[in-house]
Amino acid sequence: MNKATYIREPEMNHKKTFAYHLDFKRAMWKRPYLDAFIARLGKWGYNALVCEMEDKFRFDHLSAVNHPEAWTHAAVSDFAAKCRKAGIQVIPLMQSLGHLEFIVGKKEYAHLREAPGLTAHIDVTNPDSIPFLINLIDEIIEAFRPPQYVHLGGDETRQLGNSRRCAPLMKKIGRGGLYLKHMLPLLEHIHKRGLTPIIWADMALTYPDIIAKMPKYAAFMEWEYYLTSERAKKVIVWGGFGSGNNQLNRGQLRKKADLPFRRNLMKYALDDQSRKDGLLNAFYCTDALLAKGFKVLTAPANRCSGDLVGIPISSRHVPNCFYFSRKGMRVGAGTLVTSWAVRHNHPEVDLPGTYAAAWGLEKKGDFHSDEFWKAYTAEMYGVELPGFAEGVTLAENGEKIPFLHAQTLRNLSTNGVKTISLKNLPADLAFKLGGKNKARLYLENVLGGYGKASAMFKRFQKKARRNAGNLEYWLEGIAVNGLLLRLTLAILNKSL
Repeated sequence: MNKATYIREPEMNHKKTFAYHLDFKRAMWKRPYLDAFIARLGKWGYNALVCEMEDKFRFDHLSAVNHPEAWTHAAVSDFAAKCRKAGIQVIPLMQSLGHLEFIVGKKEYAHLREAPGLTAHIDVTNPDSIPFLINLIDEIIEAFRPPQYVHLGGDETRQLGNSRRCAPLMKKIGRGGLYLKHMLPLLEHIHKRGLTPIIWADMALTYPDIIAKMPKYAAFMEWEYYLTSERAKKVIVWGGFGSGNNQLNRGQLRKKADLPFRRNLMKYALDDQSRKDGLLNAFYCTDALLAKGFKVLTAPANRCSGDLVGIPISSRHVPNCFYFSRKGMRVGAGTLVTSWAVRHNHPEVDLPGTYAAAWGLEKKGDFHSDEFWKAYTAEMYGVELPGFAEGVTLAENGEKIPFLHAQTLRNLSTNGVKTISLKNLPADLAFKLGGKNKARLYLENVLGGYGKASAMFKRFQKKARRNAGNLEYWLEGIAVNGLLLRLTLAILNKSL
């Protein structure tokens, strides 16, 4: 184990955290571009970065894991020091249970898997797991020297306990208990180093009875990427391992919610205002965790599941970032705008959501789309660009088309086309869109919209007084989606 030398100064006082998520695990940032990007974030008021490095950090003892472009300790230290000098704290994120494909997915570390086929989870019953992870966490701390937080991930561990090895212990303490058994020693280790551990909140919310057993020094980061208002007809109720999550309305909460939810969370979702407006508290989990005495940061997204390969769904991300970032900054310890590189579209086209989080901090009342897009184009391009919102709407169309989603392309590239069943695609589209003719008409309309959007963005380029190059990324994203849409049409017409 590495000798731990860096301990954060306990007397440091920190303001609320307004952070951006740098996801290195699917796309590597070039340093000059990253420096310019961070300068923009600083201009917009961001004061922190969450760096999710995975194999892009060069671990001393994980030669089988390290990516060729991985940053050395010296490069990480230099980057973090320059950020601190600019008033931006850097928060390293080291996965600690699930999403560990980059380690346990390798044959060299297969002995740490819960089961041979579970390449994302580390085995919580293996006595080597905790020392192994602590060694890596300490190495990251020594390189980043974080002033306040270390993020331990811990999200989406839905396969935990699925093996025969874990079955006896799971029967005794439950899956929530397995989660606690693994996470508590890691949380305590960070705390003893004078730092605050952060974990994603979804698994504690999946098994809310374990919340009372979590240490109050830990901070929860609640992620919610799809709600676009403070009051909602439906809210997410986190599901159990393998059962998924549910979007439930007021009546369904009363009928379907299980006992742990009713006992711990119900009154925050179905609050006093619900009797007046008939709606639910959209971000009730934040309020529940705050009421239970925890430090809470919110986490909206400017890029996540459901986005198209080339273009994000800004109509969802912009209000989501507006409302949820404002929630975290007003009542919590801060916020993090997440940006998941696995969705492939370029960070330059995700900037509307990034800006919306900052813009919303000074706003009272509801989100107004026209006002936002005027402000965004004036800030980004030095001039208001009427019609920009329409161009974005046309460019983001096509959520119903499988080939426009990053998950489909990953399956194509990693598993072969047979896993996608190209043979069944015409029938699937026809079923989804109400018949083959309607499917064809839908695709042709979307493609026509792309053509119109492309023409609009070219006009915007000519009018822009600064950052005109940013619009090239929009044009590129539209072109990529257009190519995939034409592929879909060819398959539908059997003219491939």
